[in-house]
Amino acid sequence: MYIEIVLAQQSFYKHWIEPFFKSPLRELSLTLFFISASYPPLRALMTSLFTHEFGTEQTIPAMALSAIVLLPVIYFLGLSQKRFGVTTTYLGVSFFSILLILGIYTLHSLGFRSFTYIFFILKNIYMIIFLTIIRGRINVSFSTNFLKQYYGPMGALAGIGTFLGGGIMKYLDEKGIVALGIVFILMAAFTFYLSKKTSYAGKSKHLITSLKPISSYVIGIVLV
Repeated sequence: MYIEIVLAQQSFYKHWIEPFFKSPLRELSLTLFFISASYPPLRALMTSLFTHEFGTEQTIPAMALSAIVLLPVIYFLGLSQKRFGVTTTYLGVSFFSILLILGIYTLHSLGFRSFTYIFFILKNIYMIIFLTIIRGRINVSFSTNFLKQYYGPMGALAGIGTFLGGGIMKYLDEKGIVALGIVFILMAAFTFYLSKKTSYAGKSKHLITSLKPISSYVIGIVLV
């Protein structure tokens, strides 16, 4: 019985774990992990500041505005991705998101409370953009049969990231939460950069433009 267990463990490692860590999917999965970890602390902080400043009655209008803002953002990201490539676009989105987070939080701390509204809109759209680029690269980089083996573990890894980010934030104050979210965004940007050598197997590299046929679905995500 013991030998059978050992052999099963070895087989699992050889056919599941080892191929995963030897493939470019490793970097993309870590990107998914880190960006998922950034969301709970930033979401909680942005929502808290917004609710404190504007009240819950402004939540629905802010959600609707987020959906409106998201569509032109997707369009311009598509143009950027075509011109500069998906890696540069992702890094640019990361850098710009960090600047917005730092800038808006600083203005809020200085007494410019109205900027909290922009903070809330950013919360609603930044995760959608990041996940769209990450999953777009994953989908065009690997065969369907290969991904069938790893979509489950990748989802679990993202879930662990979400749990980790949410667990750490309870020990931090506002500034610490902002710093934590930014660190995770930077780590995700670094691992995404490492994935740039991924083979595309002749498939399209234009990832963001694939959102056009499902724009109504994206709006639904924001509104929910």
